[in-house]
Amino acid sequence: METYDEDKIGRLISWTGENLVYRYGENEVIKFSRLGRIFRRAFKERPDWDISVARQFFADVMVPVRVATLNDGSRKALIQPFVSGRVLSKKDLADPGILKGFQGVMGRHTNMTEAGFCPLDLAGGFGFLSGTLSNLYLLDDGSVKVIDTLLIDLRGTGIWQYALAPLANLAIRRQEAIIRTYDRTK
Repeated sequence: METYDEDKIGRLISWTGENLVYRYGENEVIKFSRLGRIFRRAFKERPDWDISVARQFFADVMVPVRVATLNDGSRKALIQPFVSGRVLSKKDLADPGILKGFQGVMGRHTNMTEAGFCPLDLAGGFGFLSGTLSNLYLLDDGSVKVIDTLLIDLRGTGIWQYALAPLANLAIRRQEAIIRTYDRTK
């Protein structure tokens, strides 16, 4: 497994619901899970699993991601290319090309959940509160990309899964409601 270089970690550029995102070198970002320290067992396996599931369904519409660890293996991080763009807004769907990209992502998401996988966290922590799909980005080139591959899944959280199940169900229902508001803009 790749190790990350602590000397390449730059300034904090985003503090999302789950991740602290820093510049990493010249052209990348590095993400550290804020929940990874609490759910260490889950976070040991989850990034690799979630990424592999996401690649099955979203490979060409997701920002590439790889897992890296600190030299001693004590801390995992996700590394991605830095992308220039912004959160996809409902108003963006007035553009037929952007709408087609959005519909493609939603079709893949439906295929993934119908195949029995937990939903991808398209809303994220920020989106949960703001009513947006904050993990869908509109890049400067007009393409719609998935920037986070976390699944809404409680595997590996041990006894915590019973306490977290209502929160996970709420997150899924909230995300479904947000997706419906985007679908109404067509």
